Amino acid sequence: MIYAIDGNNGIIAVPIAPPIMPHLDLALSGPNAILSWSNPIPSFTLQATPAISPASWTTLSQVSVIGGKSYVTNNGGAHQFYRLIKP
Repeated sequence: MIYAIDGNNGIIAVPIAPPIMPHLDLALSGPNAILSWSNPIPSFTLQATPAISPASWTTLSQVSVIGGKSYVTNNGGAHQFYRLIKP
């Protein structure tokens, strides 16, 4: 923790640990794309959009959790852009 004096509110404490950011991985299995990421605390949510401009992000709900990792399979065909967000 870093402790500092705040002129209006007294003493504040700030954690020095960097935020935990998961890495989004992509693997191909035939025509399918398999996306995976680790499950840090707090958890992250995967979103997809068919186009970047204009973006229309939707949360993907077909997530499987196996051994501390989350997995989503894109069953070929539709091209998507993906992002992880903290809810």
